[in-house]
Amino acid sequence: MIHTFEVYCTVGYNQAMNIRDDFGVSRARNRFSVKGKINGIAKISLFPQADRTGYTFMVEVNPAKLLYGYDAFETVTADDDTLERLSQAFYDALNELTDAADLPMLPDWFARRIDYAVDVRTAHINEYVKLLNKGDKPSAYTSRPKGEMGSCYWQCKSMTGNVYTKADQMAKSGKPQHLIERAKDICGVPH
Repeated sequence: MIHTFEVYCTVGYNQAMNIRDDFGVSRARNRFSVKGKINGIAKISLFPQADRTGYTFMVEVNPAKLLYGYDAFETVTADDDTLERLSQAFYDALNELTDAADLPMLPDWFARRIDYAVDVRTAHINEYVKLLNKGDKPSAYTSRPKGEMGSCYWQCKSMTGNVYTKADQMAKSGKPQHLIERAKDICGVPH
């Protein structure tokens, strides 16, 4: 299941300048990064490529919010039907932000990062998290800091693991009460 992804494509100088203009960014700035103004688009960045042949246009996407709206917090399956709907929603959202006519459709962008997660539904979340915190960490993992109440956290060079109570996480980030209630029995397991 996909929680968040970050994709990029290469654009030429003129298109990069048009994107800057659409976001009200001075042409004197060589790079910029802004929070998305459209639900489901979390962040947009534009910066010159190292070889100076063009610009990299990067977009961070929350696919559930892009497809289902502000109240969505679940993960999204990675099947053909979802990819087709997501591709159209992505294109429509970009078109609201900037002229997307010359931008490729989503399947033709390059993936920079994909955050996978599994939402486990159980009435025993706190017990699972306590057991994980008591357990031994795998040998390749560095010492883990104590997780916050309701979470278990560990990491190695290439991966960070975190198991948490979804309702607690949403409450700490100030989400509305009706969403917190919907997340009450969900244990988030990103990987």
